[in-house]
Amino acid sequence: MSLPILTITLNPAIDQTVQLDHLATGRVNLASGVRHNAGGKGINVASCLADLGLSVMATGFLGQHNEPIFQELFAAKGIADHFIRLPGDTRINLKLVERDGANTTDINLPGFAVDECAMTQLGARVAALVQPGQQVALCGSVPSTLPATVWANAIGQLHTLGCEVLLDTSGAPLNHALDTNALSLPDIIKPNRHELEDWAGHALDSTDELLAAQEAARIGVVEDARQAG
Repeated sequence: MSLPILTITLNPAIDQTVQLDHLATGRVNLASGVRHNAGGKGINVASCLADLGLSVMATGFLGQHNEPIFQELFAAKGIADHFIRLPGDTRINLKLVERDGANTTDINLPGFAVDECAMTQLGARVAALVQPGQQVALCGSVPSTLPATVWANAIGQLHTLGCEVLLDTSGAPLNHALDTNALSLPDIIKPNRHELEDWAGHALDSTDELLAAQEAARIGVVEDARQAG
């Protein structure tokens, strides 16, 4: 029997999607509907994997005050819940969707504070959960209270435990994880075009340029990819 896949989400969110006929800035807008969904990249990944019939575990941090929406998702999808609860609320991200689908306005709120003590607790939990050969997905943004090197550090620790690591992040956390000085590179990355361009430091206008940047990212050749621009 194959090992369950573990996803780790440091900065989850409740996605509040508000439907509007048209967004008029600076004026009162009447919403035609609203829905709330448990979100965060790692939680979304776990949900999709569960829909595919795969065994999946999820961990990271959740706020104690608004956790029921996450608990309901985990129970409905059969996702093993290993999240650490922290005081406060999981952040709420707003999505203002116009009826014709032409425009969506995202307003992402800051997450709760996560300190090094909480990260130590999470590290111990992950070490107790995983086995050699297990696949682990590190997903999403990093709370502002943590260093941008947190995913890079986690990759090294997970490789020490014999895990295969997928990284889905962007910006400085991705840059640090792919740095040539990193002790251990992720086995798989999943940047979109914008995230890959941000990492490379220049536009990637053709398929050949995208493939070249992807290969450079795969082997951690940060400076070579940037000088190519």
